[in-house]
Amino acid sequence: MSLSLNAHMNMVMKHGVDLLRSHQQQIIAECTEILQYLRETHKGSADAFEFAFNCFVAFFRSGQQSVETLIDDIRSQWVKEFRRPPEPHVLIFILTLIENSVHKAIKESTTRSFHLHPSVQYLFFENLRRNAAHFQTGNFSYGFIL
Repeated sequence: MSLSLNAHMNMVMKHGVDLLRSHQQQIIAECTEILQYLRETHKGSADAFEFAFNCFVAFFRSGQQSVETLIDDIRSQWVKEFRRPPEPHVLIFILTLIENSVHKAIKESTTRSFHLHPSVQYLFFENLRRNAAHFQTGNFSYGFIL
């Protein structure tokens, strides 16, 4: 029995979510260190990073499996919190920091983890792509292309 491409990619994304959940404590610890560094060095991205990190922590605690829900929450809460859509370079930077935290957590706690990383990469790629596509439509357009 063969899977359609969409069904397969949904399965890959679900696997990415499962990986995040199974390594959530390590991811939270790593992101906390990053946030501490950003605060101590007075980086302008500290507030945005903390916001995205809190969205991921809320996602972990909710038990929600839908990445769509996570994406919608980030999108709507960002506009509420900052009163503007995220700037593409900030969004890319923040999600890349969180993605790197996930990869580091997996690598440190799993031997032979190389086969797990594509699911995480796809999960974060889709998050970026869908958020960017949303903010290109309507009143917001940044010319951001992936």
